[in-house]
Amino acid sequence: MGAAFVALLLFSGELGVQASAVTQSRLGETPLRLGPFGVQLSATSETRAGEAPLLPGEDPRLFVAEILTPLLGLELRRHDLTFQMFYGPRIFWEDPAPITGFSTELLAPDPVTRIRSQNQNQTSSSGPLILHSAGLTLDAKLSPRVTFQTDATGSVGSPDYTALPLVLGTVQGALPPIANLASGTAAARVKFQTTRRWELDLAGTVFHWQFLNAPDSTSTVAGQTSSAGQTLVTGQTFVTVQPGALFTLTPRDGVGLDASIGEASYSNGVEFLVVTPAVTWRRHISPLDRLRLSLGVTYARSLATPPGAMTPFGSSGSTAAPIGSLDLTSQLFRREGITVLSNLTGGVDLYVDPILGIALPRGEAGAGLTAIAIPLWTITLRGDFATALKDPPLQAAVVGQPPPIPLDETAFSVSLSGRRRVSENMFLEVGGLWADRGPVLSTPDFSFHQRQLWVHVSLTVTTRPIPRLAQSQK
Repeated sequence: MGAAFVALLLFSGELGVQASAVTQSRLGETPLRLGPFGVQLSATSETRAGEAPLLPGEDPRLFVAEILTPLLGLELRRHDLTFQMFYGPRIFWEDPAPITGFSTELLAPDPVTRIRSQNQNQTSSSGPLILHSAGLTLDAKLSPRVTFQTDATGSVGSPDYTALPLVLGTVQGALPPIANLASGTAAARVKFQTTRRWELDLAGTVFHWQFLNAPDSTSTVAGQTSSAGQTLVTGQTFVTVQPGALFTLTPRDGVGLDASIGEASYSNGVEFLVVTPAVTWRRHISPLDRLRLSLGVTYARSLATPPGAMTPFGSSGSTAAPIGSLDLTSQLFRREGITVLSNLTGGVDLYVDPILGIALPRGEAGAGLTAIAIPLWTITLRGDFATALKDPPLQAAVVGQPPPIPLDETAFSVSLSGRRRVSENMFLEVGGLWADRGPVLSTPDFSFHQRQLWVHVSLTVTTRPIPRLAQSQK
């Protein structure tokens, strides 16, 4: 089988990484087994310094932050079942104090019209921001031919600006005003091996996010004032069902057929249907190199568009777009205890924006490198980019006000981290992030305007021993 790597499954303190910590390992790692039943307690202290906006739409500012994340992980493992769950609050301090809400102030009546306008003021935190996160995963073998998998993750509380992309997506373009929110995803899948070559599966996913102290409709989305009569989106629910089949052509090749049917509904009353048939080719190029290609088409149709809401697909009420994706995982180098692994992803899809209530064709690209230096070091470099491939619907202009600022539909991020095992119960990590956001690339005088550029140092201690990276020969 070549090289096999054993490493700690890190119960990281960062939101989003927490969710993957109990369901999957990082590239080049395998999960830490806790035995038939186990409890793991850990705590991560992270210090950051650099620049980032305090609020979507604002210019970046210098900041210093401290993040404390205690974490509780539980696992039950039997021959036909594995159940894992975690809970961890993310406690965030920052200087200058982060924005946590909004207050409305009524102004004196206009002497002519007697109409009273209002100002919206930002409210800063007098203490830490706390974001609670929890998740679970269940893998069960119901029979020799049938398997069942389910997982769920959720967060509730107050995220800072740097945590918003982790709640809504690393390359999510438009960001909402920072406020208390709840977000969760639940998924389930049943696989049935009908014959030696055929496998059938049925999957379903539910995603929901909601403001818990939503500002009123005059608030901004990524610094952009809502147009007259336009209602601010304060929540979204997206439900999908995906039946599929996989046919094994050869020991290395398989072809899959599936169809995804989803319905998105927003707090402003917008609803639309999304249907995506696709064909997928999977190839094991070698025991450590895997390729996955997918091609299909997405059709979306508006089901409801109340007055004042942004029209998801323009005057036609529907749209169609080709989709495709590539995912390649490879071992690039291996010599004398050093291994370098890579992951390359890319594709186009019809992206259902959870903030704007619209769907646009989007292009994505990502690349990652992981270097494992046995027995102590793991270094990871990752870059991601996404942009809308079509201009979003125009916002209505308001008489007497400046033209609306273009919506953010382009985002990228580049991260670098190095992790070292210090002892059996401790590891140290250093790294940094560079990320930014901007409108569609075709926008006149395009420029990014939401730069994040910061470094971090974190220390994690855990009650479970942290094994050394190990390498076994064929």
